[in-house]
Amino acid sequence: EFYPDDDGIRYRINTITHVGNSALKALGKIRPVTSFEDFLTRRIKKDLKKNCVENLIKAGAFDFDNPDRAYLMWEFAMSLRSKTEIKNDLSLPLTPWNDTVKAVWEKEALGLYLTIHPMEKFGFKPIESFSEGMDALQGGEVYDIKEFKDRNQNTMSFTFIDTLYGNIKLVIFSHVWQKIQGSFQIGDNVMAKGKKSGGDLLLNTVEVLDG
Repeated sequence: EFYPDDDGIRYRINTITHVGNSALKALGKIRPVTSFEDFLTRRIKKDLKKNCVENLIKAGAFDFDNPDRAYLMWEFAMSLRSKTEIKNDLSLPLTPWNDTVKAVWEKEALGLYLTIHPMEKFGFKPIESFSEGMDALQGGEVYDIKEFKDRNQNTMSFTFIDTLYGNIKLVIFSHVWQKIQGSFQIGDNVMAKGKKSGGDLLLNTVEVLDG
């Protein structure tokens, strides 16, 4: 289970994408794992398959040995080379390691941003810090877009974004939706401007952010 200790929160390893019960049992058989190299040497390949190992790396399971997860991914890829590739001394590209890659990989492996959030660098404030009806600025990743008809049968949208402080709903009335529809998509990081309404934002404008 999830539980806190002196180092932080212990995370359930089988909630990592592609790490199922067979992988969990296989990990138990080879514990303790003293290093990533030790893991590669003794891993049970039929249970700890390629996508499983890659997601363990992306989630940070081997940070105790090397926090540069891109290097670990490269090391793993190199270990999968064929005999011919090894004989020809084939070298594989190494992905640059930075906070952007870390955030993307954690989201892929865990379904959430665990240690770093792409919105941190922008300095957005939580929506609770704005007064009711006040102009507010919010930033987050678009994770759902719902369209429906208003009472006048015009198309409007509820768009949901994952901010640094939680998820909020952007209420986009038809006159705004007509202007901005198609300007962003699920997965985009956006800056949204509008008026606070409870925990929602009544959207006026939106801009896709780089990075």
